[in-house]
Formats: sequence, structure tokens, C-alpha cells
Amino acid sequence: MDDKVLAKVKAHFEENFDDDFPLHTVTTVQTGGKAKGFVWIKTEEELIDAVEFLQENGAQFLVVGGLSN
Repeated sequence: MDDKVLAKVKAHFEENFDDDFPLHTVTTVQTGGKAKGFVWIKTEEELIDAVEFLQENGAQFLVVGGLSN
């Protein structure tokens, strides 16, 4: 994801967004590198909004749930 798109994503999700997020901190076996950005989703509506926004802005993303590997 380029810096311009990342800035849009960060601005859109504000307090639900973390930069350079260490994925190992939220996985059950403590594995994973850093994600350029991580969006915390709590509701189905937030998920729908996130997917639509990310697609509309050409952001590469991966939806994960539970983070149990």
C-alpha cells in the first residue's frame, strides 16, 4: 500500500487504526511480522464499512478473524 492510500486509511479509521502493528501480539502462538496498518473491527457494520472503503481506495488488505493459528 502506498503512503497516500495509507494516509487515507489512517484518517478514515482514526482511533481504530494502528501503524506498523506487530501481529505477534495478538496471535495465539505469538507469531507474525508487522502489518503496515491494522484496523480494529468490532461490529458487522464496521467490517462492511472497512471493506467498502478499502476497496474504493485501492488498498491491499486481508481480513483475519480471531487471530488463532
